[in-house]
Amino acid sequence: MSVLVVCTANVCRSPLAARLLAETLEVPVFSAGSRARFADPACPEANPGVRHRSVPLERAHVQAASLVLGASREHRSAAVALLPSAQTRSFTLLQAGRLPAWLTAEGVVAPAGLGPADRLTWWVEELDAARGDAPRAEAEDEDLPDPHLSSARHEEVLPRLNAAVRTLSGILAPASTLA
Repeated sequence: MSVLVVCTANVCRSPLAARLLAETLEVPVFSAGSRARFADPACPEANPGVRHRSVPLERAHVQAASLVLGASREHRSAAVALLPSAQTRSFTLLQAGRLPAWLTAEGVVAPAGLGPADRLTWWVEELDAARGDAPRAEAEDEDLPDPHLSSARHEEVLPRLNAAVRTLSGILAPASTLA
């Protein structure tokens, strides 16, 4: 059981999201880049003081992940292209942050007593099932722009990333780890 977070270069968005998720989840969290060069350092604006080296996305990463989170639809698609069977467990980070709010409003809650791995599996299945029923977001609302390759700035992107991670941590982590 693990979570994989994917962005383009694996220096900014995905390492930050992975680090934040790893702080609360009791399953391994990894990150990789769909166009990463091996061993580039982390972006100091998004990951100050973090010792991270970029990792190119590989099929084995996707195969090992119970949940795949792309910074954008492009990254989700890159993961699914490597392993088509991962489609049901692949989301954009913002989509995976949006769907739990709708599910919770619909009265969906995880069964009590699930361990970390079972809780992750249960929520991934619920998120996948909700895709067809939940209100749709605009396409651009599913993507976190790259502050290095677009006009978006870190100050615009990182709060959206943090909000999605907080939402995911709230449903995936046992309540005791969020206190």
